[in-house]
Amino acid sequence: MQTASHQWAHEIFSRCELGDRRRNRRLIEYAGRQAQHPQDSTHSVCEGSGALKEGTFRFLRNERVDPDSILEGGFKACIARLEKAKDVLVIEDTTTMKYWHQVAEELGELGGNKDRPSRGFLVHTALAVERETRDILGLLDQQWWIRETDRPGRNTRKKRPYAEKENFKWQRSSERIRERVSSTNSLIWVCDREADVYEYLEYKLRHEDRFVVRASYNRTVAGDAGHLWDQLRSEPVKYQRTVQIQQRGRHRGMRPKNARPARTAKTEVRACRITHTPQGKSPIKLHAVYVSEPKPPKDAEPLEWMLLTTEPIDDNSDIESIIKIYEQRWMIEEYHRVWKTGCRAEDRRFQASDNLRRILAILAFIAVRIMQLRTGLNAQSKASCEQVLSTPQWKCLYALVNPGKRLPRKAPNVKWAAQALAKLAGWIPTKRGMPPGYLTLWKGWSMLESRVEGWLLAMDQRCSMVAL
Repeated sequence: MQTASHQWAHEIFSRCELGDRRRNRRLIEYAGRQAQHPQDSTHSVCEGSGALKEGTFRFLRNERVDPDSILEGGFKACIARLEKAKDVLVIEDTTTMKYWHQVAEELGELGGNKDRPSRGFLVHTALAVERETRDILGLLDQQWWIRETDRPGRNTRKKRPYAEKENFKWQRSSERIRERVSSTNSLIWVCDREADVYEYLEYKLRHEDRFVVRASYNRTVAGDAGHLWDQLRSEPVKYQRTVQIQQRGRHRGMRPKNARPARTAKTEVRACRITHTPQGKSPIKLHAVYVSEPKPPKDAEPLEWMLLTTEPIDDNSDIESIIKIYEQRWMIEEYHRVWKTGCRAEDRRFQASDNLRRILAILAFIAVRIMQLRTGLNAQSKASCEQVLSTPQWKCLYALVNPGKRLPRKAPNVKWAAQALAKLAGWIPTKRGMPPGYLTLWKGWSMLESRVEGWLLAMDQRCSMVAL
């Protein structure tokens, strides 16, 4: 019986061009097994089979299997979904993949302790999310690179050509996506402050790309105010709104000051058209939206977003739409967290960097699948659970979490399915009403998927006995 994980693996990786059909089959077969148990090691998902183990490790160590070809096939699967979506957010960010075992000798320095600097990859990801439904469509691009130990210092940064700087990654990502898609008219790029680079903004405007970029620099603007922040603060308040600031708990590698509790911020919203007038460069025209918290709680960092965009600001609904677009930027941070934690990407112990990259490329798409489950469940909480579960799956799930009870004639809703999957994984509802997280839901899904086949066999035997 082919599991849903193997069907998913075929959908994602069947477009990969690895130079041999046997390699493609091995990729799909292994990805399906790993997707069913994302946190398990490569050894574990082989389930004690010596033949499976040998074939899997031979594939992951095969020099003829290009990790970029694995990624490219997954990008094609995402692009196939773009045709059905209206507006798609291309949410971008960079993360680090750190390693301390033998493979670190082949990797670049990422900073940290001078005596023992961390080493690893830098990865820049572009995640495609449907604007209205917030459905995660997949990955549109991923760039991997290793910082050179003897790279030029910060003092020479201004002298280096833009294409040789690390922040060229934003434009490179746009160029790579433009080569893959037939049209970028429906794409809206969403980036944090690191993307506030004049050359990048000018490139996007020249190609008539849509974007929402959080500003980092107090740029010079035409007018009496002279600078961006002064200009927006002098504008009248368009309206007030509340912003739900999510909790940011401490995790491995996070500085204590970056942790924060969840709270509600009361903000003021201003917006206007600006003309950035850099010295020695061509002026560029943008729209700016300024969200600020005038009275933050004591000891809390005030919320402040300065957003540069090409989206219209003709009325308050347009401005609110821009803010809601940027509020979805957190999804790329969640993606990187699921990739590292849910798939244990930084815990893989391959001894060669290319071998490590092959498994990380596969795990990159498994992390997307984990996120798709939760967002799909949250988006359709009142719909029938048959939107996300097959009939055998929801019946098996019902029997597992409600032992001894008769199956209902009508399928329960999606909200029930989310809670049932979480309960299967050991989740207990609390007074605070916190919903189950990505990993809890996925653990329940994995447990359900592994038990459906046995449940179907048991039901067939029961029907046979009744017939006798």
